[in-house]
Amino acid sequence: MLSYIYSWIYPTKTPITPITPKKETLAIKPTPTINVPTDYKTHLRNIIGVSLKKATVNTKKTEYEPRHPVLRELLSKTPKVI
Repeated sequence: MLSYIYSWIYPTKTPITPITPKKETLAIKPTPTINVPTDYKTHLRNIIGVSLKKATVNTKKTEYEPRHPVLRELLSKTPKVI
């Protein structure tokens, strides 16, 4: 801890070296991956024309069994009243 405080009082000067990119990375040029039309109306038609898959809706349970084994056994032995 004392060395940390000492480093704040007497900081050491370290030279900062700039990072230079390699020649190989400069030669790479980005290419567009998505063909987006320049016309606004055709772009909107492409967006609207996308068809979606039908989703299946999960049905929710209406009755839940008790997790406690003794309660589950008692409820299974007693007759259900409608």
